[in-house]
Amino acid sequence: MSSIDPYLFYVHELRKYSLNEALRFIVVVGYSFSDEYVNGLIGQAVTRSEYLKVLVVAPVFEEKEDMIPARISQEKGRIASLLNVPSERIEYE
Repeated sequence: MSSIDPYLFYVHELRKYSLNEALRFIVVVGYSFSDEYVNGLIGQAVTRSEYLKVLVVAPVFEEKEDMIPARISQEKGRIASLLNVPSERIEYE
């Protein structure tokens, strides 16, 4: 994998906008949280602002519907750990 434009531009824009003090949510759709550098940027933004939360939009698949809340809680914990932030700062839809 090589770091060439436009990806560097997108990372720069993510950093710039995620550190905006007026920001209240970072909405994440279709991201697996497998990039440590991007996770670091998001985690830094959440840590820096006491009001900022990460809103993750992703499907949750469970055979039994009553297991969905536990699965969501597990995913929130996994994401919080990857971002190095408290799980209360993660919203999951």
